[in-house]
Amino acid sequence: MNVLRLELTNLRKGLLIWSSILAISVFLFMAFFPSMGNTNMNDVLSAETGAFTPELLQAFGLDQLPDFSVIQEFFAYEMQYVALAGCVYAALRGAGALIGEETSGTIEYLFAQPVRRSNIYFQKLAASVITFFTYSAAISAASFLSLLAFKSKKTDLTAAASGFSKILLGMFFSGLVFLCVGFLMSACLKSARQVTASATGIVFGTYILGVFAKAFESKIDGIGNLIYFSPLDYAMPADILRDGFQIRFVILGLALMVICIGAGYAIYLKRDLKS
Repeated sequence: MNVLRLELTNLRKGLLIWSSILAISVFLFMAFFPSMGNTNMNDVLSAETGAFTPELLQAFGLDQLPDFSVIQEFFAYEMQYVALAGCVYAALRGAGALIGEETSGTIEYLFAQPVRRSNIYFQKLAASVITFFTYSAAISAASFLSLLAFKSKKTDLTAAASGFSKILLGMFFSGLVFLCVGFLMSACLKSARQVTASATGIVFGTYILGVFAKAFESKIDGIGNLIYFSPLDYAMPADILRDGFQIRFVILGLALMVICIGAGYAIYLKRDLKS
């Protein structure tokens, strides 16, 4: 039985909705770039953020103000919100992968087929990864189309394309971490009704930990270590554009993926599946 093909078919509608909405959002956000580049936005932004504390600015990535006349910096600022939405989608995709069959009752159909539980696990994992990759490809296509559509005459296309590529790769990496965390959650959840709350809770909960880590690291000893619990901060768009990928976050993210996949596999093989 081809569980992978069946799962990909079942995921098409959700993939189309998420990809379409966020791809259109990226394009619409980038449509503001020409007006940003023709005004002195750096002075305006400096005036607007002058009332905020340095800690608060650092928490939201504004301690080093982006130059909105440079398209890749404008893109990085915009994509931090798209990245957050993408991580929610990845977590939802992972968290609903295994538990959905039990809640809907279709697990009986899988029981009746000549397929091992390990095959179900890894084919569903493959389907989730392929789906998220397709989503990321749609966002990337919208991003590069917006680059070509809205670049200014002074835009260095090579540098801009390189910056876009790094940001999009970082978003894909963070999303994969959340997908694997969600997959582990799916092996542990009792009902599909818990998926949305659990997945969104883990994404926003870890995001808030990252905000606290950056906001108070200079005031509270050790609180800066909370950033290691925030996969979104492993590849924050502005940080990736400015500093590139940090080896410690890459290693930590890969380790989390392996641990979550391995732990989820062990739990799924032993759990009593409800028919």
